[in-house]
Amino acid sequence: MATCLALFDDSSTTWRLEPSALTPGLQGTWTNTITDPATLNEARGFTWSFQTSSGPVETYLHTDGTCLYIDAALADAAEIACLFRQYVPGSIEVIFCDQGYNFDLVITRDTTPAELIRRVDALSWSSPDAHPSDTESERNTAASSDGAPRQLERRNGRPRGGRRMRTTRASPPRWSR
Repeated sequence: MATCLALFDDSSTTWRLEPSALTPGLQGTWTNTITDPATLNEARGFTWSFQTSSGPVETYLHTDGTCLYIDAALADAAEIACLFRQYVPGSIEVIFCDQGYNFDLVITRDTTPAELIRRVDALSWSSPDAHPSDTESERNTAASSDGAPRQLERRNGRPRGGRRMRTTRASPPRWSR
């Protein structure tokens, strides 16, 4: 199990996801979903938990409604991230990444969980210090909508403003399936 995130940049929109919108989708897919509306901290504004064939899942929505944290096996995390994407307006870019920002992928409304898993697996490489297609500068910057590079920033411990969140990694991701 690992923690993944499905998120969008809160500086690009005032739209926010309400827990009441996502709950029916999660309960429709996983009937054993338990909801917990208690706010434990800023990151845990609303929590859903359930069991899958891959093991226990806990997912929680940030209090600002822009980030869904997913503690689950990759297959479950990908399915939940794609479900989250369906509830976010199409004009808002949604990113799927791991908690260490070792990868980040855009999720479109057409992205399937299987495709997302393939894309994550494709980013797994044998050398823990380099990504096969990224240069150091590409990992430190992201292109803005006009193509100009911009520095990434993090707010509230989450990435903001682009892709390629991390410059190096200690080891390849270890996913359980």
